[in-house]
Amino acid sequence: MTLRVTEAHKSYRSRTRNIVALKGVDIAAAAEELLVVVGPSGSGKSTLLRAVAGLEELDSGTVEIAGRDVTHAAPGERNVAMVFQEYALYPHLSVFENIAFGLRARRAAGVEEAVREAADHLGLTDALERRPDEVSGGERQRVALARALVRRPVAFLMDEPLSNLDAELRLRMRAEIRDLHRRAGATTLYVTHDQIEAMTMGDRVAVLRDGTVEQVAPPGELYERPGNVFVARFIGNPPMNILPAGLLGAPDGTVTVGLRPERMALVRTNGRLHGRVVMVEGTGADALVHVDAGGHALVVRTTPQDAPEKGSEAAVAFADQDVHAFDSAGGRIE
Repeated sequence: MTLRVTEAHKSYRSRTRNIVALKGVDIAAAAEELLVVVGPSGSGKSTLLRAVAGLEELDSGTVEIAGRDVTHAAPGERNVAMVFQEYALYPHLSVFENIAFGLRARRAAGVEEAVREAADHLGLTDALERRPDEVSGGERQRVALARALVRRPVAFLMDEPLSNLDAELRLRMRAEIRDLHRRAGATTLYVTHDQIEAMTMGDRVAVLRDGTVEQVAPPGELYERPGNVFVARFIGNPPMNILPAGLLGAPDGTVTVGLRPERMALVRTNGRLHGRVVMVEGTGADALVHVDAGGHALVVRTTPQDAPEKGSEAAVAFADQDVHAFDSAGGRIE
């Protein structure tokens, strides 16, 4: 593994309480892998990334990069390049000098060639003489990526780099970062709270909650075989419906069952669940039908043309293979 974090613990003390950010986190990324770390606010994502970068000191645990223990190494000794959410560009320097800054600080050779090669890769050649306030938000993000790229690090560390961009730019930059990762051939640890980014970009995705790793798996496996109720509801938009097992006559040991909204259908007859439509949300191509099934809320995704009226009776059908079973601790039952 190019990057490995083992038994990472980190706490902060505020004026009123002790905040535990990481609770024994184990995570590893292989050579050339793009590993995305996703989770809600306060789950420990950024603390984990900053610990890998050397910007946070762990209370206990180890960080290894390229087979070397760097737990107590300074940030500059770790051979990683970090891309921040706020870009961290120098406003008084040109795009060229921003990209070159780290190379000049280390008195590296071939600065001109390296900067122009990175700029060419990221479509910044025509912007090299401008300053950051003279280029677009998407171009500023590319400058930050180019500055990381020229260092030729063992690993890229990216802390929510697209969160300040609008939806169209985020879509375009997701593809550009994937392409950059592929061409650079370096391991990438990418932190985000956006599950769509996680699912579309990651070779694997690590889901964090309250400082612990809930599951690490390829995106398709997270979606099709969530390890617990938290992952089942966190991955997917709209989230998985979680219902009492008794509604379906589930087997012994099953406490709750999960059903994806897109794996359910509204039918006229032979429905397995019945209820009343309480709301219909149009999203353009889809309609989200909210159904009250005996006091239990569920959402069914359908087309606007097939959406029933609010207040109408609803019958819901689904296949046995689309039912996810969970035990009393919320863990998956195979």
